[in-house]
Amino acid sequence: MKDFLQTDRLEILFSYQEAVDLHPNMYQFLEDSSYNEEMFFLTYTTLKSILTDLFFKDDKVILLINKYPLCNKNKTDKILHKIVKNIREITLSEQTFDYLNDDIDTYLRLQIETTYSNIKWKQLILSLINQDFPDRQPQFKTKNSFKTPDIYIISPTTDTMIHIYDDRGYIIYSDDKMKISN
Repeated sequence: MKDFLQTDRLEILFSYQEAVDLHPNMYQFLEDSSYNEEMFFLTYTTLKSILTDLFFKDDKVILLINKYPLCNKNKTDKILHKIVKNIREITLSEQTFDYLNDDIDTYLRLQIETTYSNIKWKQLILSLINQDFPDRQPQFKTKNSFKTPDIYIISPTTDTMIHIYDDRGYIIYSDDKMKISN
């Protein structure tokens, strides 16, 4: 298994990657400035389907969460309770990395190992696609962070990683080019 806590650049651990734009012809807002709920629903159902295809019910899942705390105290917050059903059924590791950015000196990577059935998938997916829209819920709190967390979902069974960056799309990584082809 790849050692996700030893590199700050996860993409180098995989041979292939593909960025996927979920709905290139749809916009988040309608002409009257209200949310395009159809687009958000399609995004959610598409991502849920992709994750269902990637994992089997009893598969092991690794979640990598890059957090950008304002200070080194209290680095772990309630994100685990938001996305995991039973905290006692996880293995948690963490590593701090230097971050080359004017605003952020370091960031924390949490590695959570659990089973597919122990993840609150709806909460996780909706929090990721709502992150650019402060009035949409659920969301990850950013009160003590420079920015929202980056979350990578890994299937050790298929040796595939997916990063849902927001409502627009995701990047999928694998060592097998056929696994990421559309």
